[in-house]
Amino acid sequence: MYQPDTQDTFPSSVRGLEVGSIIFVRDYLQISLDGPGFTLITWPRVKLGGKTLSQQTPGYRDALCQLIGKTVVDVAEIPHEQLTIVFSENILLEVSLKDEDRRAAEAATYHDQQKVMKSW
Repeated sequence: MYQPDTQDTFPSSVRGLEVGSIIFVRDYLQISLDGPGFTLITWPRVKLGGKTLSQQTPGYRDALCQLIGKTVVDVAEIPHEQLTIVFSENILLEVSLKDEDRRAAEAATYHDQQKVMKSW
């Protein structure tokens, strides 16, 4: 289980953590990593099995639920463009960081026990 460590640096502190739950809230998504997690205000694209699914694509929510039990392999950011979360089995979540795609000031946050550790 995740133990916060002030020496940890993001994203290395999330590598190897397992997705415990996917929570669909009215207009955003939460990914719990058994302690810390991500809140995605901008709905991500899901890339798996050679397909890219968006919020309007049939099977989108099922694809997100497939993340449960998967491990975070990496997190990468292209400033003002995209946040990518890579999971085991080569499943990717891509969150647009472009101003025109945002629905709020933040597109995504990484949090630990209700404390925001990083936002995009």
